[in-house]
Amino acid sequence: MPTYVYDAVNDEGRAVRGLVEAKTKIQALDSLKQYRYEIKKIQEQTKFLLFFHRLKKVNLDSIAIFTREFAAMIEAGLPIMRCLDLLSRKGDNRRLEDIILLVREHVKAGSSLSQALARYPDVFNTIYLEMIKAGELSGELVNILQKMADYLEKDTFIRKRLKAALAYPLVVFSFCILVAFFLVIYILPRFTRLFRGFHVATPLPTQILIFLVMFAKNPLFILLSAGIMGTLAFLLWQYLRTAVGRRHYHQWLLFMPIFGDLNKKVAASRFCRTLATLAASGIPMMQSLEIVGGVTGNDVMNEVVHQVRHAVNYGSTISAPLEESKIFPPLAISMLQVGEQTGELPKMLRKVSDFYDMEIDLALTQFTKLLEPLLITVLGMIVGFVLISIFMPIYSLIGHFSMTG
Repeated sequence: MPTYVYDAVNDEGRAVRGLVEAKTKIQALDSLKQYRYEIKKIQEQTKFLLFFHRLKKVNLDSIAIFTREFAAMIEAGLPIMRCLDLLSRKGDNRRLEDIILLVREHVKAGSSLSQALARYPDVFNTIYLEMIKAGELSGELVNILQKMADYLEKDTFIRKRLKAALAYPLVVFSFCILVAFFLVIYILPRFTRLFRGFHVATPLPTQILIFLVMFAKNPLFILLSAGIMGTLAFLLWQYLRTAVGRRHYHQWLLFMPIFGDLNKKVAASRFCRTLATLAASGIPMMQSLEIVGGVTGNDVMNEVVHQVRHAVNYGSTISAPLEESKIFPPLAISMLQVGEQTGELPKMLRKVSDFYDMEIDLALTQFTKLLEPLLITVLGMIVGFVLISIFMPIYSLIGHFSMTG
């Protein structure tokens, strides 16, 4: 359905901007009559603009800020419509602002807030929608929004920490590869021509490097390598699109060397944080488990959550099937068992989540410290081999001049 952008003046004389979805421009104007707006301008968003507009992602940071500010405004006593109007004018994220405008129009038309947000599942996920629905039913919307903001902020922090831990080694590695590439492509050929002109014997490391460079610059080799890499990438992509391939990949992430334990801690923290947030919001445990099973992002974890839900449905504890899965760390299982025995499971889930958030942060810090010397050593060997391959013939050339002199 087309989307129309309008500029108008409301019955209070205040300028308003908004979006409305309608089949035609006339229907859009008819739908705006109920708000008693004086329409100054209305036009359809072109497919070209919509295409590039939808390319803009609404990140978790923006949603967390929106949720936190929304809660603060409602707590201050502002009506929901006024809150949505103010939040749509911030200028931080145009796509989110346009979605807020559409949400405002749907709420004006009689939809509940959760129903209006549910029209945009690519921005507001199942957890968000279920919590908003719970807040509307319980009358604790402010409290729910604050809990959701806390959840999003912690999730964003972990994601950023993971990206930051991987960014440093990638930047260092890329820089050193560029230096080695410059030496091999631009410096080595000049020295090679010089050595050949003076008939100096080329050392073995230099011969190896020259052979690799000449081989890599061969068009046939480039085409063959590109073809093989492209074919393998396409086959891997097709395999990962299948249910079996995706499951194998997700299982490998949880049990891979070095990073496997870290991924398990991330999975445990995410599961406990999500379940604690949902349970503390008044959502029944069975429904909470169903929601968690759909948003973990890992097929193996989804299976585990499904097993947990099935076991709980037949009277089991949550910790028992989690222990059988061999994915959750033993300490997390023990803490959950204590929570179940004391009747304070949501509280213990939050503690487990906070504990593993600190563990993840510590593990990433240690990983970065250990990776730095290892990376420097490996790259030093690569650059050192290139430099040796270049300077060894120079010493041979100096010796040649000494003998002829």
